[in-house]
Amino acid sequence: MTMILALAADNNYINPMLVAAQSAVQSADKDTKYEIHLLLNEDISSSNLEKLACMRELHKQHDFVIHHLKDIYKDTVMRYRHITSATYFRLQLPSLLEHAGKCIYLDCDVLVCQDLSELFCTDISEKYIAGVRAPRHYRTEKVIQETLLRLDIPAIDQYINAGVMLMNLDRMRRDGIENQFHNLIKNHYPSQDEDIINKACYGMIQILPPRYNIMPYGFLSEPAAQVYQNDPGLQRAYSFDEWNNCRLNPAIIHYATRRKPWNDLSVNYANLWWKTAKELPFYEEILRQSSINLK
Repeated sequence: MTMILALAADNNYINPMLVAAQSAVQSADKDTKYEIHLLLNEDISSSNLEKLACMRELHKQHDFVIHHLKDIYKDTVMRYRHITSATYFRLQLPSLLEHAGKCIYLDCDVLVCQDLSELFCTDISEKYIAGVRAPRHYRTEKVIQETLLRLDIPAIDQYINAGVMLMNLDRMRRDGIENQFHNLIKNHYPSQDEDIINKACYGMIQILPPRYNIMPYGFLSEPAAQVYQNDPGLQRAYSFDEWNNCRLNPAIIHYATRRKPWNDLSVNYANLWWKTAKELPFYEEILRQSSINLK
């Protein structure tokens, strides 16, 4: 089976992108083939292009397709320091991947732990996208009401984290969703393209189990029950058993906060990220560019 993955990055996020791609191919079943589309700024450095060439050579059984995109979003207001305008590239996927009926989109700060065939084969023929609920948008009644008012949607139950999505590109093209995405950019939503996606796709979003987007809440030293008890967003988004079972057997880990494993070893699952990074020929460079000491 050939599955289509898409990731987006600028020069600052090439290393995490390639660790994410490495984790996907490393976790793939022997019969799985990935067609991995890398959405990149036009100004990607020659050293980063060499890393991409290295990945192609390292994983010849998978296809790596590079898209050099003009950064038409560079003047868009960015509200989070750890997120760059390249995050908006995902909004172009219906037209960029015109040959594809569906794709899995992954943020660069993820780690794939299992083969993604089951996710890719999920039936979303009657939906635009599928994703995992975003707990931070469920954390208080005030936050919920602000989101509903801001996006003019009737309920919060479908609001997903846009860092991992199964996208029905055929249906999105047919219904002109990409144009809706770009028309919404001018609203300068606080959650940026995540708000845009949830607004444009509302009513056509399928909820996935949290195993496909496990976020490392809490610290390594904190028991799961305590983390869950202290987080009303988690409580509203999932039952404890659902979240805890998925936490113990994640298909995709998403380091979705400012604390990233390449900068903070106290992040849950940081050891898994570095274990994957060590498999890459340019691991020493990743280590040098990080702000931690593994010695």
